[in-house]
Amino acid sequence: MAISSSQERRWRFAENVVRYLRKHGFDGIDMDWEFPATRGSPPEDKFRFTALLKELQDSFQDEARQTSNEKLILTVAAAGGSYFIKKAYETAEIPKYVDFLLVMTYNYHGSWNKFVGHHSALHPRSDETGSEREWNQAWTIDFWLRAGAPKEKLIVGIPTYGMSFTLENPAKHDMRAPATGGGKRGQYTQEEGTLAYYEICENLRNGWRRVWSEEQEVPYAFSGDQWVGYDDVDSVAAKASYVRKLGLAGAFIWSVELDDFAGICNQGKYPLLSTIARILRSDDERSAGGFDGGFIRHDNNRNPAREARPRYDALPAATTSPSRLSRGHSEARRAFSLHIDDHRRAHNFGNYEKASESDERLRGRLAETRRSFEGDDFVQRSTGGDA
Repeated sequence: MAISSSQERRWRFAENVVRYLRKHGFDGIDMDWEFPATRGSPPEDKFRFTALLKELQDSFQDEARQTSNEKLILTVAAAGGSYFIKKAYETAEIPKYVDFLLVMTYNYHGSWNKFVGHHSALHPRSDETGSEREWNQAWTIDFWLRAGAPKEKLIVGIPTYGMSFTLENPAKHDMRAPATGGGKRGQYTQEEGTLAYYEICENLRNGWRRVWSEEQEVPYAFSGDQWVGYDDVDSVAAKASYVRKLGLAGAFIWSVELDDFAGICNQGKYPLLSTIARILRSDDERSAGGFDGGFIRHDNNRNPAREARPRYDALPAATTSPSRLSRGHSEARRAFSLHIDDHRRAHNFGNYEKASESDERLRGRLAETRRSFEGDDFVQRSTGGDA
């Protein structure tokens, strides 16, 4: 990255960032470089990135002292896999210069694999060996903590989408079943290998079978030759509980528009985000609903807390059906799915095909999608309007 290549450029960049953030009323910046010293970035960028973060933090602190403004916030979107962590970062140094580390604990599995697996499992499975035991949130969190990241700076990423596969043999659908590639495109996200949470809810209503992985505390679902690993209210509750148990700074989601913003799943609007927020904000975890004083441990036995929530295999028809999404807003969602695809490829643990789109194009897509979500006409209600 050219801006990190010299002290002069780092200083100028930091000064420009401060002016830009203040001019537009932002409270900070997230440095999402995926990833220093990899993908054509020279090895010295590993150390230049540390220097860039220090320059930014020094500039933020100086500006706050001089103006009495509240200090701007500096965060880093940090890798979740050991390959990129070791290649890209001085892990003992960068936590000194950032306010928070946003650890991207998702996309451990995907269409680049020849077998199915959950892309954001909380724990490893007992049958996993070698590097496969690193492909889960608990391992990544532990790695960063052992590397010297203070727990009060560590924020854990929780996905609101699933990574899907096409099974080689529909009769074989357990974890590690052979796969031929990504799953079919969702009706609205239109991205091979990726499904939004609300699309998964619709699939479950249409006969997909849900399976809970006791070891990994996450669900997956399948039907015919299609398979998806995803998060639901049970698994995000387990992850939020894990964050609280370890005393970490918090959690973030990727991303808000892939949660059920319209109430398709009959769990209220934004059920994943709401569940996470409720648990992290609750002084008494047991008052948050869905837990037994800590981790969620589900099996096929009767669990009153689990039964209190709507079951996917018994969901009534949604008040707002995804089939009634307007054509124009479906186009906005398809455009944003390209952003998700770029983000997914950026985490493919060495199996990416090309770099992400430019920041400017992604920013435009995000703005367009947000405007669409905020419009009253995004979902055509059954009381008026045509799809």
